[in-house]
Amino acid sequence: LCGRFRPGHFDGVALVVAKLLNIVSPDTLYLGQKDAQQCAVIKRIVADLNIPVKVNICPTVREKNGLAMSSRNRYLTAQERQEASVLYKSLRQARAAVKGGERNTARIRKAMASLITNNSSGKIQYLECVNPLTLLPVKKIDGPVLFALAVWFGKARLIDNILVH
Repeated sequence: LCGRFRPGHFDGVALVVAKLLNIVSPDTLYLGQKDAQQCAVIKRIVADLNIPVKVNICPTVREKNGLAMSSRNRYLTAQERQEASVLYKSLRQARAAVKGGERNTARIRKAMASLITNNSSGKIQYLECVNPLTLLPVKKIDGPVLFALAVWFGKARLIDNILVH
């Protein structure tokens, strides 16, 4: 997802985290769900390299309006910060659709995109539904899925996601 737009980024993340885990040898590694793609990559290297650490994924911390907390939020104008709350609304809408029985991810993604574009100045970079372990696209939901998005508000590229079981 983000890798298409940030070549080499996750290679660097994997290398740095593997080295850090090798040096520190912690019992548990805590990661934030907001960076779900990074979590998937790190869980994979931990498994592939047999690194003896428990990976604990912590919930995304959000502002009162639902916007995921991020250092990038400082680049938002007051108007963009208000508008960006639509990201979490679209993710909650996706979760509600799945819970309501919708299984076609194209329909869910279309509704999410419509909500974002009709209620904000945000420019969608991607809006996907993927397998949470492999990050491969899912067309029909028959198990846990991750809805993930990246949207530009001015000069700030915001990412967010929601895991739906």
